[in-house]
Amino acid sequence: MRAPSTLVALIDGARGEDSAVVFRERTLTYGDLRGESARLARAMRRRGIGRGDRVGIWLPNLPGWLVAAFACWRLGAIAFPLNPRLKAKELGDLLQRSGCRAVALLAAGENVSGRDILRAVPEEQRRSLALVVALDEPAEPVLPGVAQIGPRDAAAEEAGGFSDAGPEEGCLVFATSGTTRAPKLVLHRHGRVGRQLAHIAKDFALAAEAARMLLALPLSGAFGLTIALVALCARRPLFVQDKFAPEETAREMRDRAITHMLGTDDMLDKLLDAVPDEQAFPALRFYGHANYSPSLTDLPRRAQQRGVRMRGMYGMSELLAFFAAHPEAAPLERRALGGGLPACPEARVRVRLLDSGEIAPEGAEGEIEIRSPNLFVEYLGDAEATREAFTPDGYFKTGDLGYGTGDGGFVYLSRIKDVLRIGGYLVNPAEIEDVVAQADGIAACQVVAVPYARSVRPVACVLMKPGARLDEGVVIERCRSTIAIYKTPVRVIAMDSFPTTDGPNGAKVQKAVLRDMVVRLLECEADALGGAGGTGSHM
Repeated sequence: MRAPSTLVALIDGARGEDSAVVFRERTLTYGDLRGESARLARAMRRRGIGRGDRVGIWLPNLPGWLVAAFACWRLGAIAFPLNPRLKAKELGDLLQRSGCRAVALLAAGENVSGRDILRAVPEEQRRSLALVVALDEPAEPVLPGVAQIGPRDAAAEEAGGFSDAGPEEGCLVFATSGTTRAPKLVLHRHGRVGRQLAHIAKDFALAAEAARMLLALPLSGAFGLTIALVALCARRPLFVQDKFAPEETAREMRDRAITHMLGTDDMLDKLLDAVPDEQAFPALRFYGHANYSPSLTDLPRRAQQRGVRMRGMYGMSELLAFFAAHPEAAPLERRALGGGLPACPEARVRVRLLDSGEIAPEGAEGEIEIRSPNLFVEYLGDAEATREAFTPDGYFKTGDLGYGTGDGGFVYLSRIKDVLRIGGYLVNPAEIEDVVAQADGIAACQVVAVPYARSVRPVACVLMKPGARLDEGVVIERCRSTIAIYKTPVRVIAMDSFPTTDGPNGAKVQKAVLRDMVVRLLECEADALGGAGGTGSHM
């Protein structure tokens, strides 16, 4: 499969009559996508938007999302996907730090008014905005004093295609989904993204005539947008849903004979529950997954029994979503894990030991480091963070814990910042969470390490299933009999909810905030008992 030199080539090189995007009852052909994006690009160019300008795309999953993105790429502008659930504080920070010159939005959304949120952004944070692209044609200006265009303005322009972009120019900025600090802004170039899309499409065998991709994740995230662009790269129809709803999504998968879907493990768990048939999705060739739920360790086995082959994958904003995937022919035990073999043949992966800094032997855990011709370019406006992200010999330091598999691949375990240091050992919290989450009545678990009795020990925070009550002693004894004593939680605490931050692929637990909550709780308990080392130790 030939790699596109720019993202505009994804649609300009396709047959105009072929289906590109299917949304509900509407189908956009490649010709439609070309014409609509060219018209919008010309309307934006008349208002001063051009090469190198950042354009925020603050939209839910709609065909107009991709029209706006391709309009940016025709102009040589840089598309900046923005989570449609952002509020004024978060939106203002991203607009200001990226220097957005334009923003595409729905002025009156289904649940919240984009106009009102944008107006609530302090003026100094939106000073760079020169244009608002309102896809729902509001009757009044979204931002008084700022130029505005809508569908009627675009419709008046010529539909002829053009492209002002080059392979070495910027095309995308993603905001990382950090949970403890402001997100970094990840800049990608056309040529690098195009090559990576071609590698992924080949690995997914998407060129087959019957291949059909379903997107039920937000286009505003690297995960969802990569899915969409890979389908277009392979010239295969992309079926887009505005949100994930298990029953509706399952029905779409069966009715449309979907062959490829990618998502989180908990999404597939819900899809299987929604379909009673033994063979849940007969046309589905594989489900590419990211592990989000520690309690679903048996899901790959259950899915395979019902005809769904899961493939563990790996990616991040800096790499695009599917940098690596475990081989389709690999045994279930490997495909159930995150990580895989790089899709790009020139990419290289190594692991560095955390304590010594030496390159790790096969199977030893450490930080995953990656070198690839398709990596991101820089963190926009943060030269220091860009320098710190790479080793002297050009490997990107992912901040992820994993180990090499000896065949050029690797297994992802967790974020290094989530790794606990307990009793002189490095402990992956997921190892403890898996054990706790399988106890009766527990719906979810997060483990943090806190000061305890002049040491640092793990504490398990849990959410209970409806009507269930926590028996702390039983859970701790379960851990004691299953894992090493230093990994056994000294406390198990039931909570109403975990502190989270919102990301395009769902909420992420703020571990640092959770840890502080546990510390305060234990301090209050110790004060109440007149003690000084925590309470109720079961060790």
